[in-house]
Amino acid sequence: MLVECPHCQTLFRVTTSQLTAAEARVRCGQCFVVFNALENLRVLDEEEQRALRESAENPPEPAALTPPDLELDESRPSRARATRRRIPPWQWLAALLLLLLLALQILWFERARLMQEVPALRPLLVTLCDHLDCRLPPLRDTGAIDLVDRQLYTHPNVPGALMIQATMVNNAAFAQPYPVVELTLSDEQGHPVAMRRFRPEEYLSAPAEARGLMPPGTPVDIRLEVVDPGSKALAYEFRFL
Repeated sequence: MLVECPHCQTLFRVTTSQLTAAEARVRCGQCFVVFNALENLRVLDEEEQRALRESAENPPEPAALTPPDLELDESRPSRARATRRRIPPWQWLAALLLLLLLALQILWFERARLMQEVPALRPLLVTLCDHLDCRLPPLRDTGAIDLVDRQLYTHPNVPGALMIQATMVNNAAFAQPYPVVELTLSDEQGHPVAMRRFRPEEYLSAPAEARGLMPPGTPVDIRLEVVDPGSKALAYEFRFL
């Protein structure tokens, strides 16, 4: 088969293997232009075929129709391989630093949730905050707070009101913020008839305590005052939030 260079119009003999290699992209051996051999196949007319036969019979003088074979164009994959090998070390270092920075940002913005879900990370976060001059939120586990005593009776000083006195204990191994206490009054069928949430400064006898932490294993007395919902309220329930 013959192929004609679209730039210098030189003809080349090619084989099937050359056409199938490198997606049929070849380089002209005369002008070095790269082109698609399949798109430039050439069919000789009678005069060109006669000239080609005559040139084959007289090898001392190479005919214009029998130049050197085409070279396959392998420059694209070679350049790609060279590019992959030439990635500068500083780019790898910059990528590692960016990944480290991203990990630190995730630790910082998710520190409160991570401390609750992965307590083992707290020492790492403490070390990080020591260097960044920051404060970590205290650990919190309201499920470890238990109600050990409670009493409900008519308020001795306020008509139409109820008073609830209770004692709660922090059974966690660490001090934690005082919880929000949710009190629900229900009827005989268990349907709520009244509900109120109390902040620490509302139920502690010394409001200044609310700014501190609830120590572990120490009973804490609380007092709640609510409007009496009437005879329908036959049960009450506490929940710590």
